Amino acid sequence: MRFEDTIGEAVKLSRGMLGATSTSTFTGMVVLSPEATGALLSSVVEALSGIEILKGRSFMVGKKAMRVASPLLRMREEVRVDGSPYNREFDDELIETTTKPIIDGGELKTYLHNIYSAEKMGEAPTGNGFIGAQDSGAGTTNIVVDAGKGAVDELISHVRRGVYLIRTGDRSNPASGDLSAMVSAGYYVEDGSIKHPLKETMIGVNILDLLRSIVEVGGERVMLWGYLTPLIVVDGVKISGRA
Repeated sequence: MRFEDTIGEAVKLSRGMLGATSTSTFTGMVVLSPEATGALLSSVVEALSGIEILKGRSFMVGKKAMRVASPLLRMREEVRVDGSPYNREFDDELIETTTKPIIDGGELKTYLHNIYSAEKMGEAPTGNGFIGAQDSGAGTTNIVVDAGKGAVDELISHVRRGVYLIRTGDRSNPASGDLSAMVSAGYYVEDGSIKHPLKETMIGVNILDLLRSIVEVGGERVMLWGYLTPLIVVDGVKISGRA
């Protein structure tokens, strides 16, 4: 995305948030924008670091080969995506990077290893030993989520009561997966229509519960920060407001 496009989107979003109000507390559906989906899945990817698994401080400990998400979620690491600055043939330990499934049909297929964590866990390095990859000891090339069907308007039309979450700056607890996220940009949705922008509103859910509660995956994807992601729709999320 060009700088001019980024500024334009920011101005458009700011205007759209004028007159924001809160809502009552309820349990409903959340439509996550591609940006919000990417932020959510970045927490999942960090939790898959072999180092975090070894230290027991990840909500993905013991989850390999288990069902961790809805069968609708198909996520993989893709070594090469056209135009991506994250395309790399080798990690920083000179292990070849590979295209591989991460979550397929809802099942967790792999942890992400550098040489050290792979040796300690008796597994093969996965080509994710990138220096400076946060504090987790593992980084990735491109994370790609398969598209489903439907544009944002169509997905929102299926929501009886919920939130269209465009952006949040909050992240889940890396050990427990619990997420309390402020809606920094988003809208209240009722009977399939956007009613008003939101403020002083939070969503509360465990990341694993959220992944398992995906009911729709959108057809439009956006590439941000190495994550090519669509909209997703999740049911059964607690939404807390001040109204």
